[in-house]
Formats: sequence, C-alpha cells, structure tokens
Amino acid sequence: GNTTIQCAKCGCSELPAWDSKRCPDNRWQMAHRRWPAMRVKYRSPSGEFVKLAGIYEGMHAFLLCPGPSLRKHHQDHLSDEAGMLTMGLNNSPAVIRPNLWCGVDPNGVKNHSRFLPSVWRDPSIMKFYPANRIDELNIEPPNTWGYVPAKPWRWWRYFSEERIRWGNNVITIALRILQDLGVRVVYLLGADFHMDVERPYAFDDTTTQDSADANNLAYEMLNERFRVVRPLMEYHGLKVYNCNPNSRLTAFESLDYDEAWDRMWKHQCVDISEEGTIGRYKKAKLAAMAAAKEL
Repeated sequence: GNTTIQCAKCGCSELPAWDSKRCPDNRWQMAHRRWPAMRVKYRSPSGEFVKLAGIYEGMHAFLLCPGPSLRKHHQDHLSDEAGMLTMGLNNSPAVIRPNLWCGVDPNGVKNHSRFLPSVWRDPSIMKFYPANRIDELNIEPPNTWGYVPAKPWRWWRYFSEERIRWGNNVITIALRILQDLGVRVVYLLGADFHMDVERPYAFDDTTTQDSADANNLAYEMLNERFRVVRPLMEYHGLKVYNCNPNSRLTAFESLDYDEAWDRMWKHQCVDISEEGTIGRYKKAKLAAMAAAKEL
C-alpha cells in the first residue's frame, strides 16, 4: 500500500511509513531504514552510460506540468530570463518553452508522434526519455539522455537505485531527475491534479469522460504517494512547492507564484539589461582614459 510498508524480513505490512514502532518480529530495519541516495545512470547520445549528478547543484527550478492552469504563465517570460531553470513535461512546451524536458510514455503508435517534434529536434532543450525507447524514435534527437524506469512503485527505494522508480506518472520521474542533477528547490506550475473533459490540458487537445475519470483517480493515488514519500525527498535535500492554490495536489506545501519567482530570481538569475552592460563598458573605458591621462 501507499500508507503502510511491508517489512523486508518478516513480511508484516501494518506499520505506517516513517513510524518508529517495530514490526512484531523485531526485524524492521531492512524495510524502514532511510537508504542513502545513489546517482542515476543515463545513456548519453553516443550510447555510453554516464552520470550527470550535480550539474545544476543547489539550483531552483520550475517544473512545468501540462494542467490548464499553466496557461496563466505563458506570457511570464520564464524562457527568457537568464538563470531561470525550467523543466517541461510531455507537451507542456507548447505553452512554455523549457530548458529541460522529461517524458516516459511511448512517442506514438504507427509513427504518429505523441510529443512535439520541435522538442525532439531542438538541441537547446536537454531531454530525458526511457533509454530503451530512444531507438524507437523516427529521428535521432540531439541532447537526449536515456534513463531506466523501474516498477513497481516502492517509495522507500526512490533515491537508492541507479534506475528511477516510476509512480505511474511522469512527474515522479522528473522530480527524481531534478534531484539527481542537483536541483534542491522545485516550484510546480500546472500541477492541477484534476482533469476536466472540457479543458483537459493547457494546450489544445481532447479527451473522453472515461479517460478524465481514470486520470482523476490516478491523481488521487499519486497525491497519496507523494504524501508518503515527501519526508524522504526532504531528507535527501529536495524541497517541492505547489504554486497553484486551487490544485488537488495537497501533498506539497503551497507557495504563491510571485514569491516563487522572486526566490528564484534572487537565488540564481542574472541581470543582463542593456543599461547594465553599456554601463560596465563605459566605466571601464572612462577608467582607462583616466589612467592614460595621468601617464
């Protein structure tokens, strides 16, 4: 289950996650310990397996989910600010172009592309996709890194494998990758966790009522899974905030979007305004002229 854990030795499953009580046979350690984090292995574009751990060490990132509320931010210049780190999921780049991208589903059936072809072809977007599915693509996408998803969902192994435990939604893959890359604070945009058949996504697409109902049930399960795994995430240095106050993803702390923007800006963004650049050149030139005059 999602709220209890099965002991690796005696098999009991009555203990709530992170409970300090011991199992009936006093053999709870193997299942209940906090395993150390392992670095994820990725298949590089050249076919070698490598590690990318820490390339964004200590940074903040916006995770762009494809829920309808993402459209509220499509004119916020998230792609233009120097230092703004963003990761897109599935087809969310149709609304906001990201720096990073993550997918897990097959690209399509009978050569019909599920994901945006422009994302695959864009060398400026660092893409993460299941290693065994990259070879099935009709193109050779540049800057694409393969990971190995693993099932079933075992939340206590979320950080302790070179593979990535998949919780039946791409967001579980994305958060694990961001943590491995060194990101320490994630702000969720478009994580509505509710699908309306009239407007299922932030981009133009349709769905059926049965599909929307199935997704809403999956969101409820995923919210519970995140509630359980959140202490483990924070133990390994990953803090997640949800910037949609109306979201049904309640496992993470809510944070105002403007506050999230300000925090990222102060933490890592760079002022490259024209005035600042020209000002620096003028100061340097005036200093050189003054030095020459003195000589």
